[in-house]
Amino acid sequence: MQDHAADPGDVAHGTIRPHLGRVGHRLRGVAYVWLLRDAPTSLVATYPYVNPVVAVLLGWAFLGEEVTVRMAAAGTIIVCAVALIASAHVPAPDEEIAEEPARAAGSR
Repeated sequence: MQDHAADPGDVAHGTIRPHLGRVGHRLRGVAYVWLLRDAPTSLVATYPYVNPVVAVLLGWAFLGEEVTVRMAAAGTIIVCAVALIASAHVPAPDEEIAEEPARAAGSR
């Protein structure tokens, strides 16, 4: 039988992964509750798209996981799309109500 010495990188990955999972899960929960409470619905709907990008970045930063060109391109597209959604003007309910009489008067 061969005696295999543990690779220090494997030990570090084995001990860090569970903590990243727990911390990541809690952070996602806090972010989602904040979004539900304080953000418009259109921004809350982007939450599932951003999660994988954050997971890839955390894996790269803490575990040294490889980020391919394809992954980077996909992440860039996702972040740009979310930025477009977040920057879009969503009229407040009061603005929509105030605009209705003006539209009705203009259509006569």
